[in-house]
Amino acid sequence: MYLVNRIEDAAVKYTDARQTISQFILQEASHLHEYSIDQIAEKTFTSKATVTRYAKSLGCGGWREFIREFIKNIRRPG
Repeated sequence: MYLVNRIEDAAVKYTDARQTISQFILQEASHLHEYSIDQIAEKTFTSKATVTRYAKSLGCGGWREFIREFIKNIRRPG
């Protein structure tokens, strides 16, 4: 399953920080690479550790890997 699909699933499946982070990511998809992990944590009222755990929960090694995979996924045609 594509990373974006897993993020969309998390946005509706959970009612905790995962939902909040997922919604933020989907809203800011085209500009997400411009945000630092600190800014994302601040805007989602979470911590850097929570954002990192979120990325790991989606199968990435950490936030940087998540961003790389996310950008690849949203640029993938079709």
